[in-house]
Amino acid sequence: MHKYEIIIYWSNEDDAYVAEAPELPGCAAHGDTQEAALKQISQAIDLWLETAREFGDPIPDPKGQRLMGLRSSAPLTPQPPAPSPPPAAPSSPPSAPR
Repeated sequence: MHKYEIIIYWSNEDDAYVAEAPELPGCAAHGDTQEAALKQISQAIDLWLETAREFGDPIPDPKGQRLMGLRSSAPLTPQPPAPSPPPAAPSSPPSAPR
């Protein structure tokens, strides 16, 4: 299994599910179901990496950013929003001497 981010979405234009690996430019696949698209993108990633190695092209490291904890036994708790800075005091022009 690859560690690259995969995005799957429905495309009306293609009348199929499209899977993309955004970290690997141009790496995409499609399928009639989400599962089929996932299987196809896995093969496309293999081919992308194989071709990059063959031509000596750089291979990006997976970002490894976790969007949510799927294996944690602890419940996910939302983080409180960051406090807003206090409003700035209105700026008044300097008073003229009397």
